Amino acid sequence: IVNPRPDSTLNIYAEPDTICAGEVSAIIVEDSEIGFDYYVVDVATDAVASDTLSGTGSDITIDLGELYDTATYKVVTYDVATLCPIDLNKQVTIIVNPRPDSTLNIYAEPDTICAGEVSAIIVEDSEVGFDYYVVDVSTGIVSSDTLGGTGSAITIDLGELYDTATFKVVTYDVATLCPIDLNKQVTIIVNPRPDSTLNIYAEPDTICAGEVSAIIVEDSEIGFDYYVVDVATDAVASDTLSGTGSDITIDLGELYDTATFKVVTYDVATLCPIDLNKQVTIIVNPRPDSTLNIYAEPDTICA
Repeated sequence: IVNPRPDSTLNIYAEPDTICAGEVSAIIVEDSEIGFDYYVVDVATDAVASDTLSGTGSDITIDLGELYDTATYKVVTYDVATLCPIDLNKQVTIIVNPRPDSTLNIYAEPDTICAGEVSAIIVEDSEVGFDYYVVDVSTGIVSSDTLGGTGSAITIDLGELYDTATFKVVTYDVATLCPIDLNKQVTIIVNPRPDSTLNIYAEPDTICAGEVSAIIVEDSEIGFDYYVVDVATDAVASDTLSGTGSDITIDLGELYDTATFKVVTYDVATLCPIDLNKQVTIIVNPRPDSTLNIYAEPDTICA
């Protein structure tokens, strides 16, 4: 008895036939036959590369799982009843493009800032032909523009930051678009600004030239320092006082001109400053002319 071989002319193709290392692919056998089983073999190594699937009378998909190297594959089929096998005539090659180098070092500069300040991530020894961008690890949101590698260090600006976050750099081959996350991640600490809504007022807010005034900060906070600045000149106009948890009075000394003032506060631990929202104007009224001449008439009289 001579058992026949299966039909070796069935068409096969890979889907997808070009992938990045670590992605999955499969081989589709068109018009598979009932009563026949099918599996995939690596042509170069002769190693079985898949599970065995039974024919259904229509197309079947034989999964290959994750692939890391370009390889050519064939499909072997056999009659379940007789176990007579044959290689299908057609072979398919699946191109596996390599991932970029994931070991490049990255660091943040600066890595500790105040809310609203800017930072950047530096990629050392970036590679020509590869692009790089930054992603927020916790949200998955892209946090930067994309920069091309130069063969040396590149600086990826993150703009203004308002919350502490951990970032990673994604790089990909411009030709194949195969991406990878660089191994190292960096955390940028963003220290909050003080409360800028504290109320301030001048006491008194209208004086004569040469008199003294002060600015009162209501509900000052412990751990924060406060000082006064002339808005027009940006000159510091007082000593620095520490918050007490209650109202503090910042003396301005003698004033000779009307001026508008603001209060700057900062966290003593982080030195992160902010201007309080409210500004106050102290009106300084001029004194009369003190140079007027006077004389007595007459300056000599009888008792």
